[in-house]
Amino acid sequence: MTTPDEEPVVIDQREKTRSALPFLAAFAIALVVLVAVVVLEATRPAERNLTDSDKMATAVRDYADAWNAADPAKLTAAACAGFDPARSPLAAAAGKKVDLVRLADPSIDGDHGKVTVTGSVDGKESSGTWSLTRSGGVWRVCD
Repeated sequence: MTTPDEEPVVIDQREKTRSALPFLAAFAIALVVLVAVVVLEATRPAERNLTDSDKMATAVRDYADAWNAADPAKLTAAACAGFDPARSPLAAAAGKKVDLVRLADPSIDGDHGKVTVTGSVDGKESSGTWSLTRSGGVWRVCD
């Protein structure tokens, strides 16, 4: 209740207008980041980020996969020219599936490298040093 001497207090109950500016700014920033990621991916593919050790590990895995698939074409592609399958690091496991357990101690000397590979055949682990050679930018298993 108001007395005649007091003026009534006016309360503005209209909703204030909200701005879309913060949302538009966030969208613009996200769009710039997305475009930057796409441009960087297109100009610098992920395979260029691999080290020689990573590429050697891929060559060993490719060879083991080809061995397990018993695919002569893939075995030839994963090995050096003139590679003798009888001297293969997996020759003792002829006709059996080989599971790679670990790859360790890669060493590289120019276009030649070695890596210690531990494999499992019928539940029995064994380790050996595999030789690899880089030819045309691609690492391949050699004897």
